[in-house]
Amino acid sequence: MTNVAIVEDNDEEARNLGESVKKFMDGAGEGYTLRRFCNAEAFLENYSSRYDIVFMDIRLPMMDGMQAAERMRKMDGDASLVFVTDMAQLASRGYKVDALDFIVKPVSYDELSLALSRALERRSLTENVSIMVQTAGSTVRLGSRSIRYVEVYNHKLIYHLAAGRMTEAYGQLKDVESVLVPAGFFKCSRCYLINLRYVNAVREFTVDVGGDELQVSHPKRRELLAAMAAYYGGSSV
Repeated sequence: MTNVAIVEDNDEEARNLGESVKKFMDGAGEGYTLRRFCNAEAFLENYSSRYDIVFMDIRLPMMDGMQAAERMRKMDGDASLVFVTDMAQLASRGYKVDALDFIVKPVSYDELSLALSRALERRSLTENVSIMVQTAGSTVRLGSRSIRYVEVYNHKLIYHLAAGRMTEAYGQLKDVESVLVPAGFFKCSRCYLINLRYVNAVREFTVDVGGDELQVSHPKRRELLAAMAAYYGGSSV
């Protein structure tokens, strides 16, 4: 089930967008829910990370869409965000809120179909997979979305988690690689398995993963760039 939100104050444009979403989802055989919000305040009130795809107008009353997206990202780093607006000059700001796509009004069905295809592909790569890890004192379940990267150190695995937390566990990298790679992870060297959603920058032979600078082996750099392009669906935003 794919949960879709439309944040749009114009009734006609919201209706047209909703009908296009319905047409695409029905044609793809994809189960979905669709909810429309007339303003950013209503969308953010009691927000929970239940939406997989959010279509956000930028020109909204009171709080604009860019401000709303910044607030949403503090609570939800997973939803695919698509800006729908007539303010094309703001497209370059989309990277700050991890926007997947940017559609200029009037929205064509072809453009919307492409954005939805990218969002569904990205969702398939970022499903939250649970992994059981054996620590010194117990067995712990970790969600893949909370793992920034896994490091091999002194014959143990160090799980570097969100908010700077760490969990040390027994095991081999190849064992967790088979589980985490389908969930959007990439082995950038023999020591690191990184979550692509936390990558901030790829430099010459290092990668910034959530603020930590990690080594990338020379043969892996080109593969990493290709994996990043596939993960973000080729978005130019």
